[in-house]
Amino acid sequence: LLLLGALQLLMALGVGVVAGFGAVMVVRLNGPMQAASLLADHPLLSLFLLLAALTLAMAASMAFWFAPCLVAIGDTTAWASFGISFRSTLRNWSAFFVFALVAFVAVLVAGVALVLAGMLLQFALALNMPQVLLQIAILVLLSPIIALFTLTTYTAYRDIFLIRS
Repeated sequence: LLLLGALQLLMALGVGVVAGFGAVMVVRLNGPMQAASLLADHPLLSLFLLLAALTLAMAASMAFWFAPCLVAIGDTTAWASFGISFRSTLRNWSAFFVFALVAFVAVLVAGVALVLAGMLLQFALALNMPQVLLQIAILVLLSPIIALFTLTTYTAYRDIFLIRS
């Protein structure tokens, strides 16, 4: 699992570097002001860059979706778990797509909640309220979303990989 976590971190960094490289190249070739204008004037270029980054991120997500369960429960090696996870997710692409949409909405809601919590934190600091209370409140706010993601991943793993008796 430790190797899997390190590989997931490396893959996330790789996706970020590729997406960042595309953005840097657009800015470098055109200058900062011209790059913003270029992307605004050419929405298809913006859409292409966004879709390229999303495709890489989606492929990485597919490779890692079941990988922790396969390693921890399925007694699979970290390397083999990537391919198995990717193929299984590809076979069940519609369920993965629905999960991705629900996850997107949940992360969006959590993002709005965190922004509101940040505003509350600024207000609390003005009142000399302990920061630890607000940090606990943020953790409590995020806990249902983390639990939901964990349970849905395990449930999908169980439905796809474990034989029902």
